[in-house]
This record gives sequence, structure tokens and C-alpha cells, in this order.
Amino acid sequence: MADFWALNGFEADWLRDVQTVHIIGAGINSESPAHQAFLDAGDKGFRMVPVHTRDAGSSILGRPIRPNAWTTENPELIVFFLSPNSVYLELRKWLIEGRNIPFIWLQPGAESPELEHLLSDLGIDYSTGRCWVV
Repeated sequence: MADFWALNGFEADWLRDVQTVHIIGAGINSESPAHQAFLDAGDKGFRMVPVHTRDAGSSILGRPIRPNAWTTENPELIVFFLSPNSVYLELRKWLIEGRNIPFIWLQPGAESPELEHLLSDLGIDYSTGRCWVV
């Protein structure tokens, strides 16, 4: 994974050890950016976990789509392909459930100043302004 992170210009040593990436919003709609990102990163050596509430039970590249990020294990990295309001609602739900929220990668279109302020106030590490797979 080290080459992937270096190529994407993201320098954080712990990211080199990430094995599992949860893609929130990756469903069966092949036109969606989350679906395409899942396909684009599918051969980078990560264990990719698609997460989509409506499409849960289907699969992408033979990997089952999960209804939420904590269906099988604690996620290491969560990449959001949702609107800022939907991201906020997910984070709120996870905080109420007492989840240990890992690094959050907000794809372009998922970020907002309010959301970034909230993440900072909560002490949750995150990235904005760059596409996870480009």
C-alpha cells in the first residue's frame, strides 16, 4: 500500500498499514462515483468493503455490500461518497452508538466547513480536498 499513498501525495505513516477500506455509498449503481472508485481501487491490495444501506446483500466485484460499516468488524479507514448532511447523520448515529470512529476520508462533494469543524472538535482525523483514488 505504500506506493498507493505516496502516489496520491498523502503522507501519513499509519495509512501505509491500512488493509481494510470501507467505501460508504458504494452500491450497485455503476454510474455512481462511489461504485467507480470501488472498481478503481479494487486492485490496489486493500480489502475493500462496499457499504450501502439500500443495496446491502448485493455485491461488487464479488464482495458483499454491507448495510453499515460495522457489520463485520471495526473499520480502519472510511471513505464517504455522501452529501455533507448524510455524512453528518451517519457520524451522529455512530457517536450515539458509541463507535470508535477511524480516519474519515471525505470525498469531494462530501465535505463542508461545518462538517470539518465538527470532526475537528470531536478529534476525529479526516481528509478533505482530494479524491481517494485519483
